[in-house]
Parts: sequence; structure tokens; C-alpha cells
Amino acid sequence: MLATKVNKIALLTPRQIIPASLVDYLNNIVGAENVIDAQELYQKIKVPLRLSEINIPEDAIDRMAEAAMKVTRLLKNNPRELTFKDAKIIYSDAY
Repeated sequence: MLATKVNKIALLTPRQIIPASLVDYLNNIVGAENVIDAQELYQKIKVPLRLSEINIPEDAIDRMAEAAMKVTRLLKNNPRELTFKDAKIIYSDAY
């Protein structure tokens, strides 16, 4: 049980990825009408979800991946080693 009263819960991860049992649990706690899928909210208010939607050119992906590899403070604390190839895949998927 939650220690404080919660009126609404936002699912920041797409509903398809979250285990159905967790969504059911949240629905029981606050009611299905109060479990908000943030992905749907982003679409409603037209928040850009892709790099291409904010006019990042596709040829910038390599430069962005290179720059990401220089943020060693974050990379060393990541539980999984991130390679240049990984960074490039992440940016490509976000394009």
C-alpha cells in the first residue's frame, strides 16, 4: 500500500512494455481513469518524440554518438557498458 494518497499515476514507459499485472495493480489503487499513459499524453499535446521531428539531420547521428561517448561521468556509472555502436543504435532508433 502507498504511504501517501496518490490521485493519478503517469506511465512514462509505453503501456505495451509494462507488465499487465503492474498496470492492473495501479488501476486497483487509483482507478483505471487515473492511470495516465504519458505516451498518449505526449501525442495529444504534440510533444516531438523523434529526433527527425525536431529537425535533427540524420547525418548528425554519428557526431551525437561521438559526443555521448565523451560524457564519461555518466558512462562510468551506467550498469551496462555503452559502446559507440550502442550509442549510434540508440540515436538511430530515436530518429
